[in-house]
Amino acid sequence: MAEEKGIKETLELIEGLKALAIATRAVLKDGKLNAADLPVLLDLSKKYQVLVDAVAGVKDVVPEVKDLNTTELAALGAALLDAFKAVKES
Repeated sequence: MAEEKGIKETLELIEGLKALAIATRAVLKDGKLNAADLPVLLDLSKKYQVLVDAVAGVKDVVPEVKDLNTTELAALGAALLDAFKAVKES
């Protein structure tokens, strides 16, 4: 039996994309990029490690997704729903 890969890298990618989407939505809310957006960008910089982790293991996402079991699929579904909800409410 093949070793299961888990979903660590996929969850990290979702978290990183969520952080970027929330920041992007906040910056573009008024339709322009200006000094008023600095607090949003500073807040995003505090999430540096989340962003680094998101891209560091991106090559492992496809193998993880190919190897999903039902528990992992449910966890990914919940993480995606949480991310969409967070972005929508931001």
